[in-house]
Amino acid sequence: CLLLLLLFFAVSDGTLSKSDRCKSKTTSATDSDQNEVTKNNKERNEQTIKKDEEGDGEEEDDFDLKTKILSDFNQLDTGKRKFTSGATLGYVTPWNNHGYDVAKWAANKFTHIVPVWFQLRADGTDDKMLTCRVDGTHDIDMGWIDEILLNNSAVRIVPRFIFEGWSGPHLQQFLSEEQAQYRCVRALVDFLQRHNFNGAIVEIWLQIMAMTQGSAAQ
Repeated sequence: CLLLLLLFFAVSDGTLSKSDRCKSKTTSATDSDQNEVTKNNKERNEQTIKKDEEGDGEEEDDFDLKTKILSDFNQLDTGKRKFTSGATLGYVTPWNNHGYDVAKWAANKFTHIVPVWFQLRADGTDDKMLTCRVDGTHDIDMGWIDEILLNNSAVRIVPRFIFEGWSGPHLQQFLSEEQAQYRCVRALVDFLQRHNFNGAIVEIWLQIMAMTQGSAAQ
């Protein structure tokens, strides 16, 4: 019994020894795997941090842009145009005094300034051939125009003229008679030349459609 017991212990000891060696190898492999996992996690964390930092930079840029817009939105840029082709028209109405100032200060931004001053009205009776009469001359401000030209001598002053107050018969006559159209255009050109304007913006289509309730389209 004693011998068997000793053999049992010997075998048991050997088995434990073998098991320890496997465990050691397993532990070494596990440590290596763990190191690899740790390395991969570290790389991923570094990439995440880098992306976060890049994202933070974009957010900072967006924040800076928003801040700039909020701080500058009410400031007028009076520099030159950012482009050189095409026309840029600035309409100025007599009921908006600030618009007069903007047109002066930012004259370099525009190729044409359009004062909204004048109306074209029918001028004619049964005994007088139909022509056009210019109303609104009381709004003319030549001093203001001179100030604009001091800031930008190349800008063109082209007032807007709108057809107003035409009766149905007068409008029909104007649309159908070439001579009536010629007289109206001649009166407009003479007016422009007397006041040294560079041209005109004429609004007529919407007014005709409104006055004829759309029948002019036919």
